[in-house]
Amino acid sequence: MMFISANFTGDDKYLLLSSASGDLTIYDVQRATSKTLKMKEKVKGIIKLCGSIGISSYQYVCPMNGSFYLLDKKFELITNAAWKIHERMITHIKICVFTESSWLIITTGMDNFLRLNLLEVKDTKPHLKQLSEIKLASNCTSLNVIANHDNGNGRKKFSVFLTRAEFTHIACFAISDEKKLVHSYNIALNNTEFSTYAFNVRDAIVVDFVHPSDGGAIKLTPSTMLVVATSHKPYMRLLLVEIPMETGHSESMEPDETPKTYYDKILRNFATEISQDDFSLPIIRKLKSSNGILVGSDVGIYSIDLMNGDSRLLNIPDEAKSLRHRIKCMDVSEDQMKVVAGTSNKSIYMLYVTE
Repeated sequence: MMFISANFTGDDKYLLLSSASGDLTIYDVQRATSKTLKMKEKVKGIIKLCGSIGISSYQYVCPMNGSFYLLDKKFELITNAAWKIHERMITHIKICVFTESSWLIITTGMDNFLRLNLLEVKDTKPHLKQLSEIKLASNCTSLNVIANHDNGNGRKKFSVFLTRAEFTHIACFAISDEKKLVHSYNIALNNTEFSTYAFNVRDAIVVDFVHPSDGGAIKLTPSTMLVVATSHKPYMRLLLVEIPMETGHSESMEPDETPKTYYDKILRNFATEISQDDFSLPIIRKLKSSNGILVGSDVGIYSIDLMNGDSRLLNIPDEAKSLRHRIKCMDVSEDQMKVVAGTSNKSIYMLYVTE
């Protein structure tokens, strides 16, 4: 069967796999056992996204109808814990711990909305409330969240970084104390080398190889960067983008005020050996052991060293030769020791990372 989503749970104990047939497979990483749940009828569609709510006992699934469902620690649907949060399919989702019993759910959908919801557990019952939304001019192509400094007041602050089609900027949205999305600033990716809409962003991730992650959102430090994969043909380019440290202005903007655009934040711009065409959908994941990233491409998985820009196709053993096909889904475990990848020829493998 074709797998369209693969994610390790926050504790790395399980692997959640959704298939084009509508099944959800739960793979126990330590025991190497699995069980498959027939979810298509229960959630009224094929699951596009699935994963865990941080390191809590909750999991989620998002079918292609724009809904968000909660599962318990036994991977069973929770009664009255399903919400329609987009009119069309949810394309991207990020979840941030807000308190011990609440999480911010940040999503984009095919309806071109960016939405902020609060998931809260009260008296063992989960509740979801929409807090803010912003209409986008085109569809989202990547979504990332960074934790800002709390300025000593104990409040957790987050910034959302979004790219969208036909817009060669990264848009930053602050989450204000009132839990509203505020468009803070843009980072231009089209420097003097490119015309305004010469390329699209295919994917982007946040990395910080200096400061260890605690499993939550990466914190904003001088070493925090965005890694951006472009749509350049015939070979992808990668941009390393600095994130502005001055965040004080982000919540004080008036609704009609034009956000500032930074034109000097591209740290590196280098070519790769990753071939692509108009239909390529690369997947980027961080891999700390190589000071770089993994890229799921049309012909397999590439490893890219962000220090020197070297890119190489992973040497895949013969028993996993299907990984030389187009990568449809990919994830790296929180401990950075395991990689799972599903391919266009209906194969899926878990690889162990070696030094």
